[in-house]
Amino acid sequence: MCQSYGVADFCVTSERDADTAVLALEGELDFATLAQLRAAADVALDDRTVSVIVLDLRALRFLDSSGLGLWVELHDRAARCGKSLQLRAVPAATQRVLELGGLASLFHLV
Repeated sequence: MCQSYGVADFCVTSERDADTAVLALEGELDFATLAQLRAAADVALDDRTVSVIVLDLRALRFLDSSGLGLWVELHDRAARCGKSLQLRAVPAATQRVLELGGLASLFHLV
């Protein structure tokens, strides 16, 4: 599920490991690319056999405030569905943004 938007490339790939859906994010997550992550997350959130959703950030090169807002939205939706949202391989710059914004404790960081 990869798509290019202007100069910003973004790709979401999905894998399953038992009851865990891993969404690997690659490229730049910003307002122009939110729909792609939202669509992939919707599939995992709607799947009754998924209890954990992991966003793997090792290939994420950029995150703006709209992407961060989507993560909060997905966290809240997951909680309402009895699921958890985790962040894996968080880049140092993103970790700092989460800490400064008081959001680090909201997400289970792996």
